[in-house]
Amino acid sequence: MFGTAYAIRRYFPMMRIDYVRVPGRRWVQDPDKRFDTTIELRGSLFTTLPKAIAAIRENLPKSFHLPPGQDTRQDLPLIPDKVIREAVVNAVMHRTYRIHGPLLIIRYENRIEIRNPGHSLKAPEKFGEPGSHPRNPRIAAVLHDTDYAETKGSGIRVMREKMEMANLFPPHLESDRVGDQFIVHLLFHHFVSQEAFDWLAHFPEANFTPQDFRAMVFLRETGAIDNSAYRDINKGSDTLTVSSRLRKLRSLGLLEMKGKGSVTYYVPTDKLLAPVTQALNHNPANLSLPTNLPGLPTNLPGLPTNLPGLPTNLDGVPEDIKTLIRNIGKRADTTAIEHVILKLCEWK
Repeated sequence: MFGTAYAIRRYFPMMRIDYVRVPGRRWVQDPDKRFDTTIELRGSLFTTLPKAIAAIRENLPKSFHLPPGQDTRQDLPLIPDKVIREAVVNAVMHRTYRIHGPLLIIRYENRIEIRNPGHSLKAPEKFGEPGSHPRNPRIAAVLHDTDYAETKGSGIRVMREKMEMANLFPPHLESDRVGDQFIVHLLFHHFVSQEAFDWLAHFPEANFTPQDFRAMVFLRETGAIDNSAYRDINKGSDTLTVSSRLRKLRSLGLLEMKGKGSVTYYVPTDKLLAPVTQALNHNPANLSLPTNLPGLPTNLPGLPTNLPGLPTNLDGVPEDIKTLIRNIGKRADTTAIEHVILKLCEWK
């Protein structure tokens, strides 16, 4: 906590925080240009902690914010400050110092990964619940006394709520007992984007649920997904239902299974990641919108029977909007429905 840089380097030569900026979305995607930036932070935790947080903030995409009653804008990091702070503090507080290796912060094109040695002592299904299980009680106590940490088990819940308030994917927390490491994934990607709708609209045979939609976007951004990750980004999903959905998407040729048993995970196939033109070749099905929608009432009490200027059918509606409507499904979430309504209003 308080040692000099010389003492820490002598006795703990690998106890440092590495910040690495990687081009692209994969680790060492280009062997000739492995890293854009590498910063190795050594010293006591009280000097390296603020430096690590500052390094992340400096390279984050910024979002425009105009506070009410003010004339000047504020450029805020895309990922909320509290999320960054919680993730880094938790990493240094809960990592194992028996393994001689650096805490690794990787800045990809589309996300940040924080990897620290040592799996979580708290069961993954208990993440976000009250109560803390500190691996390093003395470090936890000092960070608590200096207001860096609460040590009450609230950090993960705060991170999830803040990411949701920013309309971003919730953090995916991965406790790897086999590799003895803990990984936090923070995506810059918003839950819903037009580009993502257009991409998945080319696979109507999958009948994507809103949960599948989020999972497929996460899969494309990170390159892999497992049962735990699917449940992390979809509150309320249960293990058996998720396994069934992933198997179905695999049977349609959209996912490829890797590993076995508890370490099973899925990677995207070429079919899923193909460009739009190739995706259309994989899916020559007729995407025309049905003229009747079963279950829709033919009369709505209180609604006027004639609305001047409102079309009585969907003739003339652009094909991309028809495709969006068809792919909503019977149990769409509010976000998906709002998106289609906005597209209809933009058109007419």
